[in-house]
Amino acid sequence: MKHNKHYASASSLRMAEMAATFAEQQKKEGNENAGTMGGFFSNIMNPKYQNDLPLDREGKEGTDMFIQEDRYLQAYATYFSKFIDAYRIEGIDIFGVMPQNEFNSAQVFPSCCWTAAGLANFIGKYLGPAMQEQGVEVIFGTMERRTVPPTYGSQSPYANMGETKNHGIDAELKWNSKIGQHFNYFVKVNLSLSESRIIEKDDPPATPIQQQDEGKPIGWQSGLISTGLYQTWNAVYNSTISSYSSNLIPGSLSYVDYNGDGIIDVFDMVPIADPSYATKTYAFSLGFNWKGFGVHAMFNGMFDISKYISDLYLFEYTGHHPLGFQLLNNEQLDAWTPTNTDGEHPALHLSSNNHDKQRSTYNVRSSAFLRLKTLEVKYKIGKRLQDKIGLFESFEVYVNGNNLATWSDLPDEFDPEQSQLEVYPITKRYNLGLRVSF
Repeated sequence: MKHNKHYASASSLRMAEMAATFAEQQKKEGNENAGTMGGFFSNIMNPKYQNDLPLDREGKEGTDMFIQEDRYLQAYATYFSKFIDAYRIEGIDIFGVMPQNEFNSAQVFPSCCWTAAGLANFIGKYLGPAMQEQGVEVIFGTMERRTVPPTYGSQSPYANMGETKNHGIDAELKWNSKIGQHFNYFVKVNLSLSESRIIEKDDPPATPIQQQDEGKPIGWQSGLISTGLYQTWNAVYNSTISSYSSNLIPGSLSYVDYNGDGIIDVFDMVPIADPSYATKTYAFSLGFNWKGFGVHAMFNGMFDISKYISDLYLFEYTGHHPLGFQLLNNEQLDAWTPTNTDGEHPALHLSSNNHDKQRSTYNVRSSAFLRLKTLEVKYKIGKRLQDKIGLFESFEVYVNGNNLATWSDLPDEFDPEQSQLEVYPITKRYNLGLRVSF
C-alpha cells in the first residue's frame, strides 16, 4: 500500500541515515515507491545541545531541564529542520514531528522534561515557526487508546490521535514621566494569559461528561466536592456510604454523592480546580529617582492556579514519628472536637484515615499569589561631590531584598511557586552594597 505521508521523530540524525540506507536498499530491490512506503518511529530527544549534563544525572519532573535561552531553543528548532531536510534528500516526506514522546520523563536528556510554560514557549516561538516554514505539523505525543474493550486480550495499543489547542496573549504597558526638574518615575505592567485545551480525546462513550478529558484544559484536576465536616453521630449515621472507609466519625469530611448512586467513590470525582501549572501570570514594577535618591520595586503573581497540599503536611498520621502522628501545621491546632465544632481541620486520628485523604476541594487549594519580588533603595552621590573627591566616576550605595512579602491563601509554610506543595519555606535575601566605577 502506498502512503503519501509519514510521521517520524528521531533520537538523532543517525535515524535519517538509517532511513536513507533503507530507502536505497529498497530501490536496489526494484521498489519504486521506497521513498513513500513505511515509516520510522523514535524520539527527537537527543540533540547535540544537551546542556552538558553528566550522563549519570537524571532530569527532574515538572521542571524545564532544557536551558530556556534563545540560542539553545533556536538551535533545537534548527535541529528539527535539519532532520526533516535529511529525510527529504532521500525522498522520504515527513508530515509531522513530536518534540518529545513523554514530556515529563526523568532521563539524562534535557529535552525530556518540560513545564507547560517552557514547552509552550519553545513550540510557540521556535519550533512552530520553523515547522511552518517546512510545511510540517507539530504533534503532541502518543495517546493510549481508552475505547479498547476488555475482550481485546492485550494492553491498549498506542496511536497518534486526539487534538489539542493552545492559545494565549501577552501584553505589556510602560509609562515614563517626569515631575518638575528632578523627579523621574516609571510604571511597567505585563500580563500573560494562555490556555491549552483538549479538543478531541479517545474517551470511552460511557464516560460521564464530568470525567471526560475532551473539552477540558490540559492538566485539569478532578476530585470530590467536600461540604464540610460531619458535626454529629446522627449526621454520620444518615450519611452516604463511603467506599474509602467504614469508620466515619463526627469531624470526618462530608462529600457530595455527585452521581447519586448512594456511595462515595471514584465515580463522584468531578472537575474541582484550575490546572496546577501557570496559565495566567502578571508582574508590575515601579520606581522613581530624585536628586540621586532612587527606589525600585517589582511585584509578580499568578491567578487561576490550584495545587494539591501534601498529605505529609496536612494529616497528622502521615508524620514520621514513633507516636504515629505529629502536629505539623497550625491547621491541626484547629481540628474538629466536640468542643470545637467550628474547627477547620478534620478530627485528628492516630492511624491513617483513607476517607479524609481523598483528593477533594479540601486539599486542592488555590495557589494564586502576589509577591513583592524585589525592592531596592539606593543613593548616588552628585557630580560635584564626585569631582571634589576625585577618586570615582560614580559612587552609589544601595540596599535591596528579594522575596520580601507574599500574599496568598495558602499556609505560610508554603512557597506557592513550587511545583508541589511540600513544606518549603520561602527564602528571603537582603543585600547591602556599593556600586563604584573608576
